[in-house]
Amino acid sequence: AFAEAARVVDPDGVVTIIFGHGDPEVWHRLLSSVKEAGLVLTGSWPARTEKGGKAGSANIETTITLCCRPAPIGRQSGRVADVDAEVRAEIFDRIPLWDAAGLALADQLMASAGPAMEVVGRYSEVLDRRGEPVELDRYLPFARRCVEEAADIRIDALPLGTFDDRTRFALFWARLY
Repeated sequence: AFAEAARVVDPDGVVTIIFGHGDPEVWHRLLSSVKEAGLVLTGSWPARTEKGGKAGSANIETTITLCCRPAPIGRQSGRVADVDAEVRAEIFDRIPLWDAAGLALADQLMASAGPAMEVVGRYSEVLDRRGEPVELDRYLPFARRCVEEAADIRIDALPLGTFDDRTRFALFWARLY
């Protein structure tokens, strides 16, 4: 479907996808299909569109509108450290907007895929320190970690990041749900 959309859309046209899912693997499949079709994500907007619990609950009540365009020819490659910094900055810039809109933390985790892929789509590929291409699936968990970091969950004034992996997972899960 995305390949056909990419084939028929004008060079300056837009392909709009409205999507919502909490599983990063599902997002990976969607965004990989968009990329394979020759489209890049150029904008994304979360909106509370689904009935569920009350605002601020852990139920995913949000869908994301994804604006895709044909991938521009001649995009430069990016370096992973620079792209990581851009992704982090983009997500941190959007979190106050998401908070003001009443998006629950679970919805913010899902919404983080949008700005991450907008940044990644600016480049023909992202290269690691050795000059090897970085896979797209690196940026979905990275985007989620940025949201976790921005949530700044503290236990007895200690940042969540000071705990071991299992404890950090359990404490974050308790906050999320």
